[in-house]
Amino acid sequence: MSKHKHAYHIVIFKCITCDGIESIWNSADVELPIGIPCRVCQSMKRQINPKAGMLEFTGKAIPNVEYIPKRGERVIVEYNPEMSLLYNKIKAGVMWNYKPQGREPLSSNFKSPYDAAMEMQKIYKPGKPFIITL
Repeated sequence: MSKHKHAYHIVIFKCITCDGIESIWNSADVELPIGIPCRVCQSMKRQINPKAGMLEFTGKAIPNVEYIPKRGERVIVEYNPEMSLLYNKIKAGVMWNYKPQGREPLSSNFKSPYDAAMEMQKIYKPGKPFIITL
C-alpha cells in the first residue's frame, strides 16, 4: 500500500497561464511536487507574475504501476542523496561566477564548486519529489 494517494499514477497537470495540459507519471511513492514549470510558456510571463507558466494538479490521476515512459516525457522520481549531490554539483558549477542581484557569487564564499555543493547538500530532505525528463 502506498503512503501517497497519487503514487504510481499518471497525473494530469494544467498550466495556469496558457491552459496547456501535461501528463506526468509519478514513478515513486512521493507527494506531488508544487510549482512545475510549463514546457510551453514557462519563461514568457514569469517576470511579471512568478506563478505564471506553472502547472497545477487538476485532481485527475490514472493509476498505472506498469507504465513505461517514452523518451522526452517528464517523470516524478524520489529525490535521493546521489541525485541531490549531482544536482548540487551542477548547480554550483553553473552558479560559481554568477552574481545574483544584491548577493555575492558562490566563488566569493567557497574554495571550490565542490565545497559549495557539499554545503548545499546539508539541506537535503529524503523522500521529496524531483522531476526528470527522459
